[in-house]
Amino acid sequence: MLTILTLPGNFVATTTAYIGELFTDLNAIIAVVIGLPLGFWVVKKIIYLFRVQSDKAIDKNYENQLTKPNWTFPNIKDKK
Repeated sequence: MLTILTLPGNFVATTTAYIGELFTDLNAIIAVVIGLPLGFWVVKKIIYLFRVQSDKAIDKNYENQLTKPNWTFPNIKDKK
């Protein structure tokens, strides 16, 4: 029988150990790849919530100005 490829006796054990080491080393990179976009998404949502709240406050202040104007007009009779 012709042997083209020979593997050592502990081939499976060394291969799984190497793969385990590779995943251990990649944990930090995987965390950054997942965490960075997630962090930007959370910050975007928080900014949106504050912006919506400030818009509501501005709108409420505008409505108060329309319902209760603080305008003073000169009295024409006082000018004589």
